Amino acid sequence: MTAGIFVESVSTPRTSLATGISVTVPTIADAEMDEVAVDVSSSGFGFTLGLGDLVIVNPEVALPTSCVFQGAYVSAADEITFSFGTLEGGAGVTGAAKTFAVLAFDATP
Repeated sequence: MTAGIFVESVSTPRTSLATGISVTVPTIADAEMDEVAVDVSSSGFGFTLGLGDLVIVNPEVALPTSCVFQGAYVSAADEITFSFGTLEGGAGVTGAAKTFAVLAFDATP
């Protein structure tokens, strides 16, 4: 007898990609600051986001010296929160506009 897994239906989550998304990396004067969050509206992405959707975000260019991109998440309908920090012992971060790529997954059943 052979054991098997039977799948009645398979659904592929809807995915969307947006590139060249401009995000202003904040100036972080305190080198010991753990996190600074920046909210970005996804209205210009070409797709809509909802709470519960998943995002993978990647910087497309080098970030400012001592800046650490800590991650991003959907924080409200059509809004992504980007989280930045500094290297421990660094001299802080000088803010600048940088571009990011966003890959979104519609996680609604």
